[in-house]
Amino acid sequence: MIELEDKTVKVRKGEYDDLGLNFETYLMDCKQHCKNNCVFCFINQLPKGMRETLYFKDDDSRLSFLQGNYITMTNLSDEDVDRIIKMKLPMNISVHTTNPELRVKLTKNPNAGKCLDYLYKMAAAGIEINTQIVLCPGLNDGKELEKTLTDLCMLYPAVKSVACVPVGVTRFRDKLPKLELFNEETAGKAIDTLEFFGDMMFEKYHDRVVYASDEFYLTAKRKMPDYEFYGDFDQFENGVGMCASLQKEFIDALADKREFGETDDKERHVSVAT
Repeated sequence: MIELEDKTVKVRKGEYDDLGLNFETYLMDCKQHCKNNCVFCFINQLPKGMRETLYFKDDDSRLSFLQGNYITMTNLSDEDVDRIIKMKLPMNISVHTTNPELRVKLTKNPNAGKCLDYLYKMAAAGIEINTQIVLCPGLNDGKELEKTLTDLCMLYPAVKSVACVPVGVTRFRDKLPKLELFNEETAGKAIDTLEFFGDMMFEKYHDRVVYASDEFYLTAKRKMPDYEFYGDFDQFENGVGMCASLQKEFIDALADKREFGETDDKERHVSVAT
């Protein structure tokens, strides 16, 4: 065993200058690898030959509050949850379903059902939680989705938002479970369910809480909701409200140009980065 000698180092710096010290990794120790094998896992569908970091599956509560990553809670221990509650750390949680047996089936992890208790424990302690549901036709939609949304809405205001995104598949699915994709009809039914719960929450709390991702509206060929529909855009990085935000930004930028006389009626070509 090697004992390291304590040393005191004095650093002279300006009052607002950064100290200039960093840990070798921002987590200060090893990342926690995902213990699930979800039927819809996108990493399992990646082609070969890409950079190594793309194949790492994280399921780390520290990355949840540090970087906004979503966790399934299957890596959490009782001590982890107690620490989250003690430190009042906000969490982003991939729920997918509140049916314990179905959650085990979706994640292929025998602990996925009972760790839902952590969700209820954190909510009861007032931890701010954003949740997401990866919706798979024939698995966790329909009545199962209604049950999940009912359970999550009952946890408001601890559960701050619920985003529902459609399952995504690639052509690299050899030996993986067969998954159905949403079509115009089934995407429309999902939107109807999600907007029903969102309208109910808005009427009761003036907070919509439940949102469908933009992809649902595009698949269903429905008009995208207005900018105001999305409130504080709590689920923006989950693809919720991006189209409405882009449209508003474009219209506002065009209005600014006109206000300052920087436009005319001449036809011109413009480029928009999306």
